[in-house]
Amino acid sequence: MQKRNLVATEQEEEFIANNLMKRLDQLRAEKESLLVQVEQEEEYLTNTLQQKLAQLKREKVELENQFEQEEEFLTNKLQKQLEKALADNQCVSSCLSRANQRTD
Repeated sequence: MQKRNLVATEQEEEFIANNLMKRLDQLRAEKESLLVQVEQEEEYLTNTLQQKLAQLKREKVELENQFEQEEEFLTNKLQKQLEKALADNQCVSSCLSRANQRTD
């Protein structure tokens, strides 16, 4: 009877050990799968961020170019207005000078 109990106990222990080994294998496989998923997600996020950064750099260059063009346009416009104002001022000064010469 003791021998049967010993055999039954050994069989039960082996059954439990086998089940624990299967579960451990499952957990290892799940861990490996999760690691692969995390790596894929990290790669996806890295690629996405790199694409967004590249897009932002392109937009920055476009905005800088646009700003430079607008600045040049405004500078030219203001330069023309200044030249016209100086010419108008010179004309007024000349007219006043002639008017003063006539009254003298």
